Amino acid sequence: MSTDPHPGLQAQRRAQDQRYGRKRRRHPMRRSLIALFTVIVVLALLVIGDRVANAVAENNVASQIQSSGFPVRPSVTITGFPFLTQLASRDIGQVDISASNVPAGPLELSSVRATATGVHLNWSFNGGTVNQINGSVLVTFSALASAGTGGSGSVLTVSAAGPDKVRVSAGSVSLGDARISITGPSQVTVKPISNSGIVSGILSAIGGSSFSGFSFNVPKLPAGLQLKSASVSSAGLTITASAHDTQLSQ
Repeated sequence: MSTDPHPGLQAQRRAQDQRYGRKRRRHPMRRSLIALFTVIVVLALLVIGDRVANAVAENNVASQIQSSGFPVRPSVTITGFPFLTQLASRDIGQVDISASNVPAGPLELSSVRATATGVHLNWSFNGGTVNQINGSVLVTFSALASAGTGGSGSVLTVSAAGPDKVRVSAGSVSLGDARISITGPSQVTVKPISNSGIVSGILSAIGGSSFSGFSFNVPKLPAGLQLKSASVSSAGLTITASAHDTQLSQ
């Protein structure tokens, strides 16, 4: 039977092999973790950069709409992710625009909303074309009542009376109905029907409340929106607007 002349040396070598083997097995795992961490950091930076670019673009569009004649600064949301790929192709899928408490002559528009789809930016990114844009404007009954008094201080109430009509009352006394119609590219008219103006005039002559017809202009809407219809519901007066193949910079 042979004996190992150096048993301690062999044991030391086995221990070293085991130690170095463990280290060699750890190196690939460490490299994989570093690579994964790097990918995560890069993706996070890309997402942050995409959101920053999106916010800058939304701010620029809002400023452009206001500088074009809209009386307040609207809220703008550019949908879709990632945004940078849309920007690179200069094709934006959808842009949502909204504003509240917008002054419009004798009254205030409760809300203005619009959605543009198929926005194609020009090479300088300062304008473009829009395939389709649809919008809506809401005017509350209280705003109509206030505008209808002409600043006389009368206390009136306005309620729905039909698809295109409102009923005007002073307390329990009805002053008749008024028809609402679009009378111009941006003009809406509220006109008393039949003898409602006479009743209102009589009440005014004896010191009561009165309601007179009036018109108001919807402020310049973005992307060439044109008024299309006016309808009355339980929420108030809703005005719709739309346009197609128009300019974003209008």
